[in-house]
Amino acid sequence: MSSRQGGIAVLILGMGLLVILCFPLWMAQLSLTTPVLAPPTVSMENKDFSKSSVPLFQTLYIGTFSMLQAGSIIPAEWKVLSSANNKRPTEYTLVKDGNTVVVKATSSAQSSGLIRAVSIRPKEYPIIQWRWKVSNVVTKSDVSRKEGDDYAARIFILFPSVIKGESLLGRFRYQALRTLFGQYGLPRAINYVWENHHPKGTMVPGAYFGGRIRMVVVRNSEDPLNRWITEERNYYRDYKDAFGEEPPPLAAVAIMTDTDNTGESVAAYYGDISFKKGSGH
Repeated sequence: MSSRQGGIAVLILGMGLLVILCFPLWMAQLSLTTPVLAPPTVSMENKDFSKSSVPLFQTLYIGTFSMLQAGSIIPAEWKVLSSANNKRPTEYTLVKDGNTVVVKATSSAQSSGLIRAVSIRPKEYPIIQWRWKVSNVVTKSDVSRKEGDDYAARIFILFPSVIKGESLLGRFRYQALRTLFGQYGLPRAINYVWENHHPKGTMVPGAYFGGRIRMVVVRNSEDPLNRWITEERNYYRDYKDAFGEEPPPLAAVAIMTDTDNTGESVAAYYGDISFKKGSGH
C-alpha cells in the first residue's frame, strides 16, 4: 500500500470514529430543539416552564401518579401542605384503582393537602386537566361560609405574590398566609372544588382571605359518587374573570381533601394532572 493510500485509509477511519463518538451528542441536541408531545414517561421534574428557551410541549404532565407503584411513597416533589394550627393531616396514599395507580385521600375531621411547585405560563398552557372521584359529598360543605370550608375534593392553583399598592390590612393578611403556606404565601389562588350547596359554575371569593382566593364549584351533590370524572378548566380565563387582569406565571398546584371544620368523613381519589396548550382567550 502506498503512503498516499495509507493516509486516505487513516482519514476514513478517523471520520468513522468521529461519527460514532458524536452521534449521541447530535441526537441529544435534536431532542432538545424539536418540540414533541411529552408522554407520561417523560420526567417534568424541576423544569421551569416559564422560560422561553424550553420547547413547547403540547401537554405538561405534572402529576403522573399512574406511573407509580401502589403502596410506594408519594413523590418528594409533592410536599405536605398543613394548616398552621396543627390539625391532624389528611392521609394520602398511592393505591391501585382498577388497573391504574391513583392518590387516595382519606379525611375524618382532618386537614392537609399535597402541593407541588411549578412555573408555567398560563397563556401558553391555559388548560388544566385532571380526574377525580369521591365516596360521598361533605354535607355541610359550603363555599360561602367559613364553617363550611371543607370539600370532598379540590384542585387548586397558586400564583406569585402581587401586593404592590395593597392596603395595610391586605399586607397583614398576606403575612398570615405566608405563615400558613410558607414560600407560596398563597398570594392568589383558584380552588376547583367538589361542594354541596351551590350550582356548578359558581365562582365566589373564598370564606378565608376572599380578596386573594376564588372558589369555583365544579361538582356538587348532583354528580355521581364513586365514579371517575375527567375535568378540564381554562384557568387562564378563570383568573382574568376572577381578578380582572393577566395572570402571572403559575407557581404551584395542589390537591386537598379536608373535613376539619365540619368534622365529617370522606374518601377522594385523584388521577393524573396535566396542563395543555390551547386558546387563552
